[in-house]
Amino acid sequence: MTPPRNQPSVQTPLSELNGTRQPSRARYPARHLHDRGGLAAVPNALTFLAAVWLLLAAVSFDHTAAERWNELVTGTVIAVVALTRAISPRSIPWLDWVTVALGGWLVATPLLLAYDTPGEAVNVVVVGLVVIALALVSTAISWRARSKPRFDAYPGDTSRMG
Repeated sequence: MTPPRNQPSVQTPLSELNGTRQPSRARYPARHLHDRGGLAAVPNALTFLAAVWLLLAAVSFDHTAAERWNELVTGTVIAVVALTRAISPRSIPWLDWVTVALGGWLVATPLLLAYDTPGEAVNVVVVGLVVIALALVSTAISWRARSKPRFDAYPGDTSRMG
């Protein structure tokens, strides 16, 4: 028995059901999140948490004034940049390179400021390496998402209206 002509059959692909060549957003929301670059918000949110950790460590460890100010300023800048990228992951992708540079600064800081305690130096280096790694992941995700066309860029796609 075949279905009536105005109803889609069970074998009709999803891409033909919404009138475009793209799958329905309601059926595959995670796919659309990835394609818009929204997945880049995850490493940026983790970078924000690493910056908060750096700020907390700056206040809790017994630092010299130069070490404390360095961690407070660098942690604040990393937190602001990461929060900006987490809120709007598809715009301003070059901010990830700023984050990589700040992470590199954190890795080099124990040598330049001559940290007294090895634990404090290890903390700063580990946070710097984590920030660099997460920024590079965010850059890769953003670059990949920007090279793909957006689903809402297709003229016949009315699934975004609602």
